[in-house]
Amino acid sequence: MDGFSFFRVIEYSKEIFSSLPLPLTIFLIIGNVLFVFRLIIDYFLERDASKRYWERYYAEQNESEEKISLKK
Repeated sequence: MDGFSFFRVIEYSKEIFSSLPLPLTIFLIIGNVLFVFRLIIDYFLERDASKRYWERYYAEQNESEEKISLKK
């Protein structure tokens, strides 16, 4: 049984890209680069949104604890 090989995948990818017309190859490469940038940007935006959510959550928790302590 032949195992998975990253080298073989790279070799096949080179063959596929070399057989494509140049404009299509350029278009696919630019599309992949934009996709990766989008993933990176989404990661940082989601991380920032999560951070703001937890800050707001803890602030609300502290306010509710203060209200409870004032009632006592």
